[in-house]
This record gives sequence, C-alpha cells and structure tokens, in this order.
Amino acid sequence: MDHPQNLSASDRRWFDLIQQCRTSGKSDAQWMQEHEIKSPTFYYHVKQLRKKACDIPENSFTRQRNDIQEVVPLFMKEVPAVSSHEPEQLSSTDNTSAVRLNIQGITVEIANNATQEVIKNTIAALRFLC
Repeated sequence: MDHPQNLSASDRRWFDLIQQCRTSGKSDAQWMQEHEIKSPTFYYHVKQLRKKACDIPENSFTRQRNDIQEVVPLFMKEVPAVSSHEPEQLSSTDNTSAVRLNIQGITVEIANNATQEVIKNTIAALRFLC
C-alpha cells in the first residue's frame, strides 16, 4: 500500500491498520474488537492522519448500510372527507392516539385531534427520514 510522503513508522503502521479496517466490510467497532484496539486510540490516529492530509476512506460497512433503502408498504384506508359546511366538533383535549408507529425503536404518535397540516407534515418527515 502506498503511504503518503513524510509519515513516521508509527503513522505508516496506523495508516495500514485503518485501511485494513475500512476495507474489511465490518463496522469499525467489530474490527477494533477483533484486533483488540480501543476506539479512542483508533479515532485519534484517524484524526491525526487526516490532519496530515492522508486520504482515509469512510467505513465500507457504513456505506453499505446507507446504500440499503428499506421499503415498507404503507396501507392507507380511504376515509370520507368531512364536509367543510359542518365542521366536526373535536375536543381540544382529546389527545388519544389515532396513529402509533414504531420504527427502529422510535415511536411516533398522531393524536385524534391533529390537524390535517400536522398529519401531512409528519408523513412528509417520515418519508424523508425513512
């Protein structure tokens, strides 16, 4: 592996170790555990080598995970529109959940009295994040 110019022997050793980790297909944490390297030490050397203008790649495991886009079907039931002439009287204190979503350990709830705008914005945010 070609080393950047003017690196000490220790820097070259860490450069090689970091390259091995980042191209292993494993997360940094998995690789460090297998090689008995403490994360503060590892990331210290990543930072120092970047300061010396070394090209340190992102972790391939992270890139692979970010490239995967999970598609989850969302089934929506058609609900008849409420006539604008007869606004439905909802109690402003009715905070019971009409919708509850659990996504990767995060719970999102939409209350019964949520406005159409709140619901649209929540769905738009979920589409963006998921």
